[in-house]
Amino acid sequence: MTRILTAQLKERYALVVRAESAPEQLDAALEAALPALFDHVIALGPECPGRPFLRYLGFTAEGRMQIEAGIETRDPMPSGAQIESIVLPAGEAAMADVRGGSAELMRAHEALDQWMEQHGRRPAGPREEHPLEWTEQERRVRLIQPLEAA
Repeated sequence: MTRILTAQLKERYALVVRAESAPEQLDAALEAALPALFDHVIALGPECPGRPFLRYLGFTAEGRMQIEAGIETRDPMPSGAQIESIVLPAGEAAMADVRGGSAELMRAHEALDQWMEQHGRRPAGPREEHPLEWTEQERRVRLIQPLEAA
C-alpha cells in the first residue's frame, strides 16, 4: 500500500527540456532531449546543478505523452536554445515515496489519483517524479502532486 502525505512546498527554480513521444517510446525521447539540458547546465557552471526530476504534462490529442525533464536550481538561471527556465510553484502537495520498479511506480500514481478523488482534491499542476536513489538493485522515487487550495 502506498502512503500519501501532504506537505507545503516552497517555490523552486529549475531548468527544463520538453519531450513528446508515444508512451512506449518515452525512454528514447528522453535520451534524445537530455543532452541539450546537460550541455546547458554544464555551460552555466557549478552553481547550477540541483536535483533532477520529471514532470508529466499530459497527452496530445493523438495520444502522445508530453513531459519535462529538469534540474532544480538554487536561483533563476538563463534559458537556452531548447531549455526553459521555470518556477515550480509553492503550495500544498500530496507526496508518495515509491520503492521498486515500474509496476510499483504505476501503483503509486494510481494511489495518488485515488487519494485525490477520495479527499475531493484537484491537481494544481503537473505531477513531478524525483529520483531519490537509483541503483541496479533498487529504485526509490518521490512523486509530488501540487494541489489546488482546499
